[in-house]
Amino acid sequence: EISVLSDSINEMSDSLETALLDLQQKNKKLQDDIEQEKTIDRLRQVFISGISHELKTPIAIIQGYSEGLKVFLETDPETAVKYCDTIISETERMNSLVMKLLDIIKYESGEYKLLYEEFDLNELIESWFERNAEILKEKGITAVNEIERGILCEGDRFILSTVVNN
Repeated sequence: EISVLSDSINEMSDSLETALLDLQQKNKKLQDDIEQEKTIDRLRQVFISGISHELKTPIAIIQGYSEGLKVFLETDPETAVKYCDTIISETERMNSLVMKLLDIIKYESGEYKLLYEEFDLNELIESWFERNAEILKEKGITAVNEIERGILCEGDRFILSTVVNN
């Protein structure tokens, strides 16, 4: 009877050890899940902050050019047309930005693939200067694009454009 009792205690001990190991593994997984959830929450906060920052600039540009358009509409139609073109360009850029922000959500979830293309770095920078010319002028900032034409880059043009804008 003592031998049977001993075997039963050994089996119970082995079973308890297995259950404890399983519990420890599940506890570790739960801790990892909690950490991942905290990381996702931090990314959401960064994402919302990024959205507000990224949309603030085009909205300011649209506002400035709209106000300028009012002034030049009757006195300088050529400048008014340029202002309209800038407003259209910025709204297209904002739409593209929103679409890219949605792509970032996909990227964070592992679904987004970068769009690699070859482009002229000078053109990318010149585009930024054109979009921000009025703001630079208002703030008295003189800036010069010293990047030579024909320097080709490969990457996601929109994401790099966003980096330059930041």
